[in-house]
Amino acid sequence: MNSHKILLGMLVLGTVLGISSLTTAPGAPQNEHHQPRTVVAFKTPPGGTTIPAGRARTLVASVDVSRYSHIRIAAHAETYMSFYASIVQDGEEIAQLVAGYPVGPLGSTVNAGAFTFDFAVPGQELQIKAENNDDLADGRLSVVVYGSE
Repeated sequence: MNSHKILLGMLVLGTVLGISSLTTAPGAPQNEHHQPRTVVAFKTPPGGTTIPAGRARTLVASVDVSRYSHIRIAAHAETYMSFYASIVQDGEEIAQLVAGYPVGPLGSTVNAGAFTFDFAVPGQELQIKAENNDDLADGRLSVVVYGSE
């Protein structure tokens, strides 16, 4: 039996039983669809931030993420780096969300190129750091933090 015949049969049965319209059950979501709004909470300058060979750098000391229910961190590295993301409050690191995630350039065997992390927001502020693990060459890291309200 095809789907048209099933639908027609359900309509006829509804009419026979006296069901003229269906209503939403109490407590069930209504038809109003809430689409979370996603915004850019932070991004590095075009082309990324340069991190000198063998050095660490704080890319952003404090991004206010308190108004978001969810954040996504997307990044791209051009050399071997370790990536860190922490929750900070009043300038003090409270918890590390990402602790030294190793990333390498495209074509490498270490988490090559781009990466993303998704989190339910566990705090008020986000701090992002990176360490260039290449002792010979400066590297660039591009980072975007998206927040969903």
